[in-house]
Amino acid sequence: MTKKKVKSASAKTEVVEPPKADVMLKAKEAAQILSCSVVTIQRLIDSGQVPHVRVGNIQRIPQSSFMKFISDNTRGGRDTQTRGEQS
Repeated sequence: MTKKKVKSASAKTEVVEPPKADVMLKAKEAAQILSCSVVTIQRLIDSGQVPHVRVGNIQRIPQSSFMKFISDNTRGGRDTQTRGEQS
């Protein structure tokens, strides 16, 4: 939560702002980001690899959690140094 101090003429008041809501993705949107099928996203959700929120029969994936999943599962390519160079 973010605290914002607001000064007034009569007294100092501290206002607490609620946290901003995370953008929620549908499985179809997540599939488009990864260029995969909705079934693949559903499998990732069912296996617990992708965090999600369920409200009744509706599943939504918090965008920040999905981006972390992508980051955590991204493998590096070649090193920036060539094999002949050493630092």
